[in-house]
Amino acid sequence: MRSSLTYAAWQAGPVSTTNRIAVVALAGIAADSTLLWRTVSDRAIALTVGAIAAALAIRVVRGLPRSTEPAAIVLSLVALASLVALTIAGPGYSPRLIGALAVAAVLSLAGLSALGVGWIRERRASPGVIALTRSAEHGVAIAQQQ
Repeated sequence: MRSSLTYAAWQAGPVSTTNRIAVVALAGIAADSTLLWRTVSDRAIALTVGAIAAALAIRVVRGLPRSTEPAAIVLSLVALASLVALTIAGPGYSPRLIGALAVAAVLSLAGLSALGVGWIRERRASPGVIALTRSAEHGVAIAQQQ
């Protein structure tokens, strides 16, 4: 018997291409947060951002229900925080910090854009409705797409 699954056995459901892009962005943010360890005064912040991004990337790639909403929230918060930090950063800041913030901003905006496109595609794709009507004279059901 052939399996009709369209996703891997370890996944809870199918994962769209746009969600996979968001997963790569979240994984990149988790890896990028390690560059912040040496430059921020409180390493717990960088560790927390990395851990949350990694955990959400795992949830999204597994196709767990309601996993894209928290991912979108975290991506938007990372984008906002990194863009604000980049505007505040002056010439006295380390190039490593500015580079890590720029990478975080680009990755989070790319992941957020992908999730937005996926949300729009999901809302546009409405399933077709098929109505069955029974003909009185022939006694046959006729399918009509509405």
